[in-house]
Amino acid sequence: MPPINVLSIEDIEIDPIEDENIKEWSHVACIATPKLLNVKLPATDQSEILLSTDAPQAPSEFYFETLPHPPKQARRHFFESNNLSEAKKEGSRSLAVGRYRVPLGFKRIWDNLDNAREARRRIEDALEWMKRVEKECIIDEFYISKAKEALLNLPWHELPGVGNELGHERLVNLLSNEWVGETIINFLIGGIIHTQQLEHTTTIYGLIPSDCISYAIYRMRHAGGSSDVQRLLGQYQFELWLADWARHDCVGIASTAEFISAHPDSVWFLPICDENHWFLGRIDVIDVKLGAWSIHNSLASRTLTVAALNALEALFKVLNLNIDVNNGTTTMSPQQQDTFSCSPAIVNVVVHELVHEKAFDPTHAALSRIRQFCRAVDMIEAQEVTGKRPPPLLIKMPKEHTRTTHDDPLNPSYVPQFH
Repeated sequence: MPPINVLSIEDIEIDPIEDENIKEWSHVACIATPKLLNVKLPATDQSEILLSTDAPQAPSEFYFETLPHPPKQARRHFFESNNLSEAKKEGSRSLAVGRYRVPLGFKRIWDNLDNAREARRRIEDALEWMKRVEKECIIDEFYISKAKEALLNLPWHELPGVGNELGHERLVNLLSNEWVGETIINFLIGGIIHTQQLEHTTTIYGLIPSDCISYAIYRMRHAGGSSDVQRLLGQYQFELWLADWARHDCVGIASTAEFISAHPDSVWFLPICDENHWFLGRIDVIDVKLGAWSIHNSLASRTLTVAALNALEALFKVLNLNIDVNNGTTTMSPQQQDTFSCSPAIVNVVVHELVHEKAFDPTHAALSRIRQFCRAVDMIEAQEVTGKRPPPLLIKMPKEHTRTTHDDPLNPSYVPQFH
């Protein structure tokens, strides 16, 4: 590989901002996935990082494969311990990494290399996982082949539009036996509903995103009673991208209540994550007059906890739905045969009802994940640009929330949203 093109210290900013010049330093910055799988990345070394008053070396002195690359822990410690803007004012001009002198803003390059290495690992893991699935099951070769093609064509560094809210890691996580978090669940169900509304108009379907009930469960367990939770739910707003994605102009619980009141024949899906297990609530507003709702549960040994039932009761009151939470009808759902297939199982319920695809098959749960990955990629590629809404006010969630509830494990900085 040829030497890296020359850049000066002014070409790479100290602050972590988007910079076209990163491609000049890192040859993997925007390469396609097939090339990423074959490129030789710089090896991690044990070099110490120090501030230096020396001028940074000309990048032409470096080869990409031999870029200095200290371990993450050492880099994190250095950047947490040093204010580079102040260091530059005091005369520092570069970072001394072994015998090399690199620009002060080189953290951007290291982060990009880390992302490339991690993306390659998860892509390789996903391909290996699909290879095992293919050996065990040959009934859905088309979708396995389609998923492989989609994975290799998927940009690993940045996904377009709403895909950027999901991130490559969450999306590829579908092609594994890992637990699937709220972001992907809400995206898939919201997208399926939107597709159905474009094709059919006989029944209005809607999504009540899972994060509101996760927040309510957290509050029930750790901060106050049902009246406090009910008040906060009345102020709760959905993530901006998801409100646009799911349509219906429902930006929060209050506007959802208004929409339900105006559409008494609507049907709503409510994903519920309670102690690491996914349930799916289905609310047919017409049937609610009888105080009934249904719950899809793919693991009969699990039931909703008291905290979850109390949270649901508070939510239904805010939605002005006269539902007895203890009067939910548990449907005869196919039962999962492992501990990690509850997420594809509940998505399959929505797909089966709205798109009329095959029901969840516990003996081939991996195929549901593969189909859902293909569907997610198709939705990202076919998305439409929607109108912009003003961003909601954000209120910081207590740190304990990430340890006691079941938000997307790949998004530990969960922030509830209120008016």
